[in-house]
Amino acid sequence: EKGDFKKVPRGAAPWTMIRNCFGSLTKRTGVHECVFCDYVAGRKERELLYSDDRVVVFRSRTPVAAEHLLVVPREHLGTVHELRPSDYDLIKHMEDVGRKTLSTIPPPPDSPHHAAVPGGPVFGFHRPPFNSVHHLHLHCIKPPWRQPWQPIRFQPGTLWFTTVGALLRRLGGSSGPGGRV
Repeated sequence: EKGDFKKVPRGAAPWTMIRNCFGSLTKRTGVHECVFCDYVAGRKERELLYSDDRVVVFRSRTPVAAEHLLVVPREHLGTVHELRPSDYDLIKHMEDVGRKTLSTIPPPPDSPHHAAVPGGPVFGFHRPPFNSVHHLHLHCIKPPWRQPWQPIRFQPGTLWFTTVGALLRRLGGSSGPGGRV
């Protein structure tokens, strides 16, 4: 039906990006649809690697590296642009949980087909409209990368990706470099 955003045709990247800017709200019913909320509530099956009263952790369905975890708050928060200084503790908690969970996973066997990124794991958030799900989620990525071009999507300081540190500086009121999210 016209105005129903439930189904996005395969290959409709521009439409998906526009949809992600505004969330997944159907025009016809006004019902909020969020796959991450479904995982958190147990309405959809997902293996959780960690769970507490504030966040859950699971593997990405589309991993870009040897390990690619997502830390998702139980409360639905749209994107980094919707965060307030009062969310500082939640973001710090997400980072702590992500680092701890990622550190419990053994390193992948050496492979000449993958290139590791200098500096180790990557922790950060995509900015709209480059986020794939309109529910805040922290990417915790442990190289090696599956494809040599994939680190570009998670490059700190770009228009499309921000690190946890830059986000915390913005929420904490710092005007230092990277403070704007």
